[in-house]
Amino acid sequence: MSTSTPWGPAQDSTKYAPGIISYSTASHGGFHLSKTRQNEMTDCLRNPDGWYEEDCDWCKVVIAFNQYFKPTELLQAYDTLKDWFYEEYEKFTGTILKPGESYKKDEVLFFEKHKNDWIVISAISAENNMVNVTAMLGGQRTMSGKRKQFLVPADDYSKRSGFGFVITDQKEIEEA
Repeated sequence: MSTSTPWGPAQDSTKYAPGIISYSTASHGGFHLSKTRQNEMTDCLRNPDGWYEEDCDWCKVVIAFNQYFKPTELLQAYDTLKDWFYEEYEKFTGTILKPGESYKKDEVLFFEKHKNDWIVISAISAENNMVNVTAMLGGQRTMSGKRKQFLVPADDYSKRSGFGFVITDQKEIEEA
């Protein structure tokens, strides 16, 4: 009988230490910690269900139980924690991250700063060096949110940040 994981039946497993097992499935995978190992976890790194998916959560296991992992894995784990779980990183290390040191913190700060601005959510077409874009307030992609269309110079649009393009003095396309 195979082990059931949040990502489906396990196809393979690797035991790193007692109570620390990595599972892979047909589509995903991650670590599972026994109750004993869960209790050994620092509160700010602990996932309540004991499962730590392979994309980002894995870093918490590697940091908490670093004696079972390679130094390069530990370095990658700290980088992942810093980028994706900046609050946990700050609590765990006591270091407050500055702008540019955490992808997720930078994203949160960007959307907080621009919560009342129109942010492009899609680009429809480009012609005559202009891009026809759709924007929503704060960049919130909701079904009920109001949308506006703007024409943006293609050169300006090509310099957008990784989090989105903020509408400033672009011309709104009038509704017909």
